[in-house]
Amino acid sequence: MRITKTFKIEGYDKSFTVNELKMKEIISLMSEDLLDDLTMETMQQRFSDILLPMCSNIEFADLEDMAPSELMQIWEKFKEANKSFFELAQKMGLGELMEKMKLAIFTDFGNLVAPSSKQVTQVS
Repeated sequence: MRITKTFKIEGYDKSFTVNELKMKEIISLMSEDLLDDLTMETMQQRFSDILLPMCSNIEFADLEDMAPSELMQIWEKFKEANKSFFELAQKMGLGELMEKMKLAIFTDFGNLVAPSSKQVTQVS
């Protein structure tokens, strides 16, 4: 049976859920040309339309309001739900690839929301 992790993040009324990826979803992700023709708009669209619905009930708008520490909570729950996949990937020598994937997700997400973030200025 597919593993599901439902959890709350302090400050949010909504419960968040992450799912264990099915093999067909993993294969689909690996075969998708998700990085082709990459612009900020297409990256956001692919993240919103493909990745998030595949593994969670989380919407892109939820992520835009979160701090990095809150994003890490989601990542940790995703790793828990997909523990078998990550263990198998490690045994196959893909551990470094998984770390690169994690870094890419956080870096790309930071790049996506940065243009919409308000600039902080110091008041004297």
